[in-house]
Amino acid sequence: MRSSQTLWFMMTFRHRRQTGRRNAHRALAALLAVLAAGPAFAGGTAVTLSLETTRDSLDVADYQGALQLELPSGVTLDLAGGITDYSGSDLRYADTGNLALGFTTPRERPFALGLSWETWGAKEIYTTDTLTLDLMASTPRWELRASPAWLDIELTGRALLPGRPPPRVRTGAVALELAATWYGWDRWALAMAAARWDYDADVTRLSGRRAQLFLSNQALGYGYGLADRQLHASLDRETAFGLAGVAWTRTRSAVDGSRWDTLSLRLDWDVSESVTFYGEAGRVDAGGGGEDAAFATLGVSLRG
Repeated sequence: MRSSQTLWFMMTFRHRRQTGRRNAHRALAALLAVLAAGPAFAGGTAVTLSLETTRDSLDVADYQGALQLELPSGVTLDLAGGITDYSGSDLRYADTGNLALGFTTPRERPFALGLSWETWGAKEIYTTDTLTLDLMASTPRWELRASPAWLDIELTGRALLPGRPPPRVRTGAVALELAATWYGWDRWALAMAAARWDYDADVTRLSGRRAQLFLSNQALGYGYGLADRQLHASLDRETAFGLAGVAWTRTRSAVDGSRWDTLSLRLDWDVSESVTFYGEAGRVDAGGGGEDAAFATLGVSLRG
């Protein structure tokens, strides 16, 4: 597994036809514009704006923003976007962008429904569109979730002849994630999840010499990062200042079967009812098949 694959793995934990840097900037501007217009939506609408930045040991920077509107009915509307900046890294990759839209019915009810669309990637290198349906059920001690997803993936190769369009590799995929969270301990929450992907095309061919000839290193790194299955577990505890937790994720590549583990610690600090600062630090272990990487995230959530 190469370092570009490690980067893709890390960014997959935070976000997923991708836009590139220009459209990502527009997405972040839209977040701020909607926030300013928030009170005009309806009386009693609650607005939450979250901004965060992530930096890793490969000198890659990630900037994300998310806006959530909770309507008086309890329905939440979500808009998120961001960019991944490679300008400080030795990888010399094109910046990537992501944009996501979604809604969720009231979570406090026994059954809830969510629907979201996300686009992520770099123009003329790789793009992924994902449509996800969240089906949720909850009791005082349990929250259960089943999330089927449909993906459209495209990788663009190098132009081999002048005046001819570059070759493209395209495939669809179906994924399913099952998750459960238990609130049986006082102030504690234990969450577990498992996910599986099924691709229309034989993505193992991305490990062959032909793919290495036609695709850029960045597109190959993304291709190797296509997941086959994933396991996740986290443990969180409410504290006097906010929330503290630890999370572990193991993912296996659908291309060559390599796997990587991510372990992270997170702290939330509730400064007031309207302001929360949070931080996360962790490490991606490539399992000897590539370059390990450490990362840190700082963010703030503003509620009004």
